[in-house]
Amino acid sequence: MKKYYADYILTSAKSSGSSPAFIENGSLVCDKTTGNILSIEKIKKIEKNAIKKKKDPGAPPFKTLMVPGFINAHTHTDITFKPDDKTPRIFSGWVMSLLEKRKSLN
Repeated sequence: MKKYYADYILTSAKSSGSSPAFIENGSLVCDKTTGNILSIEKIKKIEKNAIKKKKDPGAPPFKTLMVPGFINAHTHTDITFKPDDKTPRIFSGWVMSLLEKRKSLN
């Protein structure tokens, strides 16, 4: 698990009526492997003291707003030219093959 802190966390819970849309002084816990959000909650007083003393490595050094519902949905049409049978099965190999192809286009 990995815990992140923010001055404000925007949630979608308001529509379900379970909690406010903004959580002030909140923490977000996610699974390190999958990145799935496990919980979003208000920071407890003990945690707040540790954050102030910078004893917690997840503590932000500046004012923050976290919006966990945003998804990066952009696309790169220049990397869609590889047929499936030529695509490396390992992600890093795929990225390297795209960089090589991009260099050859310049």
